[in-house]
Amino acid sequence: MVFTAELPTQLRNRGIDLDRVSHLRARQDGKLLAKTANTKHGAQQIAEQIQGWLPARATDPESQHETTQLRNQLAELRQRTGEDTNENTTPRSV
Repeated sequence: MVFTAELPTQLRNRGIDLDRVSHLRARQDGKLLAKTANTKHGAQQIAEQIQGWLPARATDPESQHETTQLRNQLAELRQRTGEDTNENTTPRSV
């Protein structure tokens, strides 16, 4: 609720006209729509942006658990062999 109450205030304070922004965005996307359709299109674009803030979800909890176990096993094996345990390192060729 705080977010939905604060958003119009922030837009107003920044002088952002949602009708104008929606029209410009629809035009950039190659869509020439009526005012209401432009606004809906703009809302969809904003919702997609916000959805992108969320971490990607695993397909199912069991897969996530298996991935975690495999990562732990890999880290343990790397530690035993003296390899750097940083996940960003690329695997060595065999």
